[in-house]
Amino acid sequence: YFKIKNDVEVSVILKLIQRCTELLKAPLLNLDIIEGILIFLEKSIHLCDARKKEILDAFDALDEVDDDKEAEMQEDYNYVNEICRKVMEISGTLLKLYRDKVENYIVTKIAQSYFKLMNKQGSTPDELCISLCLFADILEYSSPQMFVQCNNEFLKYFVNLAENSQNLDVVQTAIFGLGVIAKRMDRQSFSQLKTGVLNICSNILQNPNAKSEERALLTDNAIGALGKIALFQYQLNDKLSQDTPRRFINYF
Repeated sequence: YFKIKNDVEVSVILKLIQRCTELLKAPLLNLDIIEGILIFLEKSIHLCDARKKEILDAFDALDEVDDDKEAEMQEDYNYVNEICRKVMEISGTLLKLYRDKVENYIVTKIAQSYFKLMNKQGSTPDELCISLCLFADILEYSSPQMFVQCNNEFLKYFVNLAENSQNLDVVQTAIFGLGVIAKRMDRQSFSQLKTGVLNICSNILQNPNAKSEERALLTDNAIGALGKIALFQYQLNDKLSQDTPRRFINYF
């Protein structure tokens, strides 16, 4: 297995692992290699947690703070965030290719650090987006049993941030996650959320600047979520189910 020395070395190794998984795009690795990658991902995310604390503690201990020191701290912090992003992306690829072999490890050993970011006061928009992306990958590619186990916990994050975040990147990631949930959640359970999620989509799509370049991805994800609700959450004798496909078509 890999031995971790510092965040720079971790970043280099993660890039190599990511390149390998992207080139494969098929479940060809044996179990020992998968296990080694998972252990390395877990150690990498723990190193990120420790490194972020170290950076913030060092910054708080400064007697004087100038623009250069603040910029240096932010650069170091962003570098560690990119490692978190690589761990998230590789985890998503492994879930797609080796679901049954990796999902429990990713949820119990790796996702826990991203849970902490979601619940930590002062998490950056980038940290929230990375965490939401991992949660969306888990919900999209996990087994039906794991989806049911994780959905209620993840759902509250997606709904809360889609409704309340002021950051467009966070909102567009959250609305993507709601679309994933609409695709996989049973109709009876989703019926309790349908009105709220449709209202979130409508508010995004009715924004006067919905077609602007700045909001383009957010608008696309809201249309995508609307389409998934129309396709996967249709119920007979339900006015919302009858109206949603027309609303979806009208946005094209």
